[in-house]
Parts: sequence; structure tokens; C-alpha cells
Amino acid sequence: RKSPGTLGDADMLEAYHKARHADISLRVRGIDLLNRASQASSPLARDARAAALNALYALPQVRKMLMQMGLGLHR
Repeated sequence: RKSPGTLGDADMLEAYHKARHADISLRVRGIDLLNRASQASSPLARDARAAALNALYALPQVRKMLMQMGLGLHR
């Protein structure tokens, strides 16, 4: 544990960045994928999106877990 005097120093900020960057990048990629899927106009993409959403609505535990992951609450 570091002393309060080290709050905000370069080493601390770098460690924080490394710890958070992967998690945030994963969420950004996931949101981008969802946005692209919602904008796709091909029948195959539309049908795949509909099937995935139907499966998600049929599985409330999975839906809850994904929502928690999106909020950063599920590890």
C-alpha cells in the first residue's frame, strides 16, 4: 500500500491505466459490435441479430450477467 503522498504520481497512474485499459477496451469493442449489428441491413445479419436477441430474452440469467458486465460489476 502506498502513502497518500504518491497519489497521482506517474507510477500510480500507469498502474491504473494498465489495470483499466483492457476492461474498457473490451466494453468499447462490444458496444461497437452491437452498434454495427443494429445498423446492418442484410437479411442474414438481420436474422442473426433477431435470433441472438430472442435467445438473450429467453435466458434472463445471461441477460443479467451481460448487463452487469457492461456496468463493470461482473468479474
